[in-house]
This record gives sequence, C-alpha cells and structure tokens, in this order.
Amino acid sequence: MTANRLDEQYRLLLLRHLPGVTAEQLLMDARLPDLGLDSLSTIQVLLEIEDEFMISIPDELMTLDTFSTVGSLYSVIRELAD
Repeated sequence: MTANRLDEQYRLLLLRHLPGVTAEQLLMDARLPDLGLDSLSTIQVLLEIEDEFMISIPDELMTLDTFSTVGSLYSVIRELAD
C-alpha cells in the first residue's frame, strides 16, 4: 500500500470517528483525546483500523502512547502495514 493511499484512508477513518473535526485539524502532533477520541471511540477506531488495513495491533502496542497523537497512531499503522 502506498503512503498516499494509507494517508487518505487513515485521514478518512479518523474523520468518521471524530465528529466536528476537520481535515485541517488532523496534524501529526494533534492529540487524539483533544480531538474527541474517548475510550469508546478508541475501541471503534482500533477495530476499524485492523479491518481496513488488514493488520493486527499487538497487545504490547496497545498503549496510551500509541493512541496519544494522530502521528503516533499513524506510525504504528504504517509499520504494521508494510
């Protein structure tokens, strides 16, 4: 999967789960909790990421750090999708 395709899929996925957030707000250092990602939406995003990108995020990566920013989660997805 190309980086551009992954970028677009990831952006659209986050926008589906973050009502009221615009694409311009999805900066790599934007904190996901500040954008409205709560515990329930984190689980929903996780399940959709695993399904859409055909990856499995291992338990050791299920940390607050992984889900802290747009960029930290994106880095995990890119690493697992390659």
